[in-house]
Parts: sequence; structure tokens; C-alpha cells
Amino acid sequence: MLNDLPAVCGQGSDMMIFADDVMVCKIIASGADEIAFQKDLDAVTEWARNHNLIFNATKSVCIKFSSSVKLSQSYQVNGEGVPNVNSAKYLGIHLDRSLKWKLQSENVSGRMLKRLRYLSTLFRARNLSARCILYTSLVLSVSDYSASVTFPTQKGLVDNIENVQKRFVKSLHLNSDRNDYTGRLKELQWEPIVLRNLKRNPQLTHKFVYSSVPYGDQLFRKDTAVCSGVSGATRHRQRIIKHPCPIVATGSNFCGHKLPPSDRSFAYRLARIWNDLQIPAEAYQSLGRFTEALNRVDWKSVVSLKKFYRPKHVSLLEM
Repeated sequence: MLNDLPAVCGQGSDMMIFADDVMVCKIIASGADEIAFQKDLDAVTEWARNHNLIFNATKSVCIKFSSSVKLSQSYQVNGEGVPNVNSAKYLGIHLDRSLKWKLQSENVSGRMLKRLRYLSTLFRARNLSARCILYTSLVLSVSDYSASVTFPTQKGLVDNIENVQKRFVKSLHLNSDRNDYTGRLKELQWEPIVLRNLKRNPQLTHKFVYSSVPYGDQLFRKDTAVCSGVSGATRHRQRIIKHPCPIVATGSNFCGHKLPPSDRSFAYRLARIWNDLQIPAEAYQSLGRFTEALNRVDWKSVVSLKKFYRPKHVSLLEM
């Protein structure tokens, strides 16, 4: 039924639908854009009315992603005002108006701590096997969700989540007397959360590059200069000359506008890490092979990590 809904929006607006969640987006640069956006919302409301559906304004929010411009327009759905907010939750991801990961990191670490406290009441500290299984399924799964599409690198945001695992690992009665975090992880044959989450980023890149998921062509393109054997003057280009499929971030198309890539963008960071990976060419043939190869990567050779992470976290990635 919802397949024809995106067609009701005017030019310059985009719509994203997941199950019964609908998100309408538009770049607002003038008062005319605000009027056009309200017309799109009216068209969506009319479509719903014609199909005997109702969009609930009280469960809707309006957020403007901008670091400087405040939201001046108040929009309506079904004649009711939609509240303006500074952050919103969409498909389990917390987004703020500055597109930073602070709120998401705090939410994830808070949920993990809540579950960890509950877990500690179920089993005694010496019941190692049961506690580890419950931690992996109930606590670590919270961090795993959405890890491939988030990229927090600030010290506090990384520590918020890593400290939850440190707290759990410290509480375990292991065979050795090692008290250091990395030593205990090695005994458990576990990885730091920062490394566990980092591996999901190249996996997502593989899906984009090899068309396993849509819109990959709007984020990356093959670096034809490198693929043809023409190298640039930079050391980075020299490093990736032998990469089986080097890529560059292309920016993205949003609401009919071409957004240029930034060295702080998600796509740029994924492209840098992808190009620094030293993985055999045959491993790129399938996602399964690629995932196995990631587990054998010498992360010390991924020089771009030092650009994105603090030395403390780089040492965890290299353990």
C-alpha cells in the first residue's frame, strides 16, 4: 500500500519508509522551501486520508540538522502542530541536530549498564560460563546494533561503551591473576568493543561497493586513477596502489542536492580505512571471505586509524 506514497512529495523532497515509519526530508534554504515542505506534508496527509489511514502528529517530530540555523517554521500534520526537537530516535539510532554521536553513545552505554546490573543479580560471580553467555547475548548485543553505521572516535564516546565491558571483565574470576584489561580479554579470547565495532565498518563498505545494499554509488566510486596504475604524489596514494578495489568518497545526493565529501564525513573515514586494509584480492569476492580476512588483519598497518583515534584506543585496536 505504501509503495505509491513517495510519489506525492514534490521535487526536492525525499521520503524514507520502513514498515509503518515514514520520514520526509527536504533541504530548507529559504521561506519558499518551508512553504513547499508544508505542502508535501499536506499531500502526505491527504494520501493517508484517501487510504483510510491517519498519521499521528503527537508521535511525530520535526528536527533540523544544522549547526547554526535555528528552526523558525512550525509544521503541521492533520492540522496539528508537530513539535520541534533537538534530537530524535530513528530505527534505534539517536540523531541530534549537529549529527554528532554523543547522544547515541550515552544511550548505548546506559542501556548496557542497566542490563549488566540485572545480569549481576542472576548468577554468582564464579559462574563464568553462564555470565559470559548472558553478557554476549544481552549486553554486548546492544553495542553491536547499529555499530556499522556509527563512527564515534572522541575519547569520551569510545570510553563510555568500552568501560562497560571493562567493568564486566574485571568482575570475572579467571584462571590467571592478570588484572590488566587487555590481558583478561586475551584469556577470554575476546576483542575490545572499539575493535569489534570498527570491523563492522569495512563490512558495510563491502556491501556498498559490491552492490549488496542500495545507494553505494552515491557514497563511493572506484578510484580509477589507482586502478589504471596512475599514482598521485601523496604517500597515501602510493600505499593503496596495489589495492584490488580502491575507492574514494563521492559525497551524496540528498533531496536533489549534491553534497560534497568532507574529511569528517562517515564515507570519507570508511574509504580511508578500506584503502589501508592489506587483504588478499580473493578475499573481496564474497562478504564471508572478507569478514574472515578482517579477523586476520594486522591493524598496526592500517595507518589511517591514527588519524581518527586517540593513541589509547589505537593500542586497543592493535592488541
